[in-house]
Amino acid sequence: MNHFKENRWITWLVAILVILNISTLAMLWMQNGKQHRGKDRMERRHGEKKNRMAKALSLTDDQAQQFETLRATHRELVNGIRKRIGDKKKQKLEMLTVSPIDTASLTNLDQTIGNLYIEIEHSLNEHYSSLQAICNSEQKELLKKQFKKMFDRSPPNKRRGRKH
Repeated sequence: MNHFKENRWITWLVAILVILNISTLAMLWMQNGKQHRGKDRMERRHGEKKNRMAKALSLTDDQAQQFETLRATHRELVNGIRKRIGDKKKQKLEMLTVSPIDTASLTNLDQTIGNLYIEIEHSLNEHYSSLQAICNSEQKELLKKQFKKMFDRSPPNKRRGRKH
């Protein structure tokens, strides 16, 4: 009889372990699926945004291809500048944690960060000018309206819900 009770304990233990393994595998599978869906969604949004601009401006296929090339070049440039800004901000944080704080170096670093933001704005000016160069007069007006919508929007707040 004692042997039967020990086997029942083992049976329950094995059953619980099997259930835990199955639930772990299911969670991993679901997480992997979410990551792929997120990438698909981002690619779809990117394509929709590109198509939306092409439709809004009534671009020809050739113009749409030129727009995409210009946009990709601009995005690559801006992402590089944003990375440099991030690096400078990390450097600034390191400087802020050292005692005594070197305010002259911080001021220089702030100036460098500001200049990088100015580079982004200059890049945007050039990008707009390049886009305008491949548009006809009607498309230029539509492009202006599209950019106005972007400028009128407030920048995305990555820290939603946080109050300072």
